[in-house]
Amino acid sequence: MKNLDLRKKLDDICTDINAIEQLRLIKELQGLYFHSIVAINSAAALHTYTCAMYAFNFICKADYVRIVLRHPDVFAGKSFMNWLLSNQLLKEKLLDYLTDGDYVIYLDNERFFKHIGIWVGDGLVHSKWGTLGLYEHPLSEVPNQYGCNVLYFGRIAEGVALENFFQYAKTQGVIL
Repeated sequence: MKNLDLRKKLDDICTDINAIEQLRLIKELQGLYFHSIVAINSAAALHTYTCAMYAFNFICKADYVRIVLRHPDVFAGKSFMNWLLSNQLLKEKLLDYLTDGDYVIYLDNERFFKHIGIWVGDGLVHSKWGTLGLYEHPLSEVPNQYGCNVLYFGRIAEGVALENFFQYAKTQGVIL
């Protein structure tokens, strides 16, 4: 994946920082590395959701929140995403056939999940960076810690995504 110097600098501003400071530093990086990362307004408090919650639209969904409040270790994070991928519950697509709303999933070298975003066309992705900012960015302009392998998947209906989460929760011992 290109932009390695930028991606490493983005790693440096993804920990021990708040979203406002991160945005300031991303703008500052524009003077050192040309990039096209821009903040997107969020209807929900940034610290309350993950990239997977954003991608699957789980933010403020009562049934999802009810499970997470009772079982804080069961949420739409790395374990859930690796479960989705290993159970082949998402349909892989080629980059040339993506449509707005499809998923862009970043993986590490061992092919484990690191990050998910939503394809919005023209080589751009909307994604939530940890508990920090919500951004629009080109495919390769993400922190290096998100991995260098990218796969693409067709969007699934919100109800299907939530049902998949319920099935995952059951594998984690949650009784629905």
